[in-house]
Amino acid sequence: MSTELDCLMRDGYRCFRCGRPLANFPHNCHHRLTAGLGPDTPENRISLCGFGNNLRNADGVTLCHGFAHQNGTLARAEGWIISRHAKEPPELIPVRHWQLGMVLLTADCQITDLEGHALAVGTERGERF
Repeated sequence: MSTELDCLMRDGYRCFRCGRPLANFPHNCHHRLTAGLGPDTPENRISLCGFGNNLRNADGVTLCHGFAHQNGTLARAEGWIISRHAKEPPELIPVRHWQLGMVLLTADCQITDLEGHALAVGTERGERF
């Protein structure tokens, strides 16, 4: 499969930040560490609603992809964006999931808690497998 499809499937076809279902909605498999600087791998990508960095919905609200790029300090603290100066690889940098809280992403397309236990997306609190 492609990294983008793997990313969408791992994230349950929902925005990683807000949980919006992405079926029939603009979305992006966002590179946490900018494309060209970081690997094109599942641990470096998350599904976010919105295509461009400035895409807004009908109410004029910036969608999550734009939010991450327009709020760099918060986005880096939450792991949605990784600084190009980061010393750790993406798989060691926690990222906030809308439902599960701070998690890690793995090369084999898993979401884990910070101790490395696999979590199931779509459960109330992210049950362990």
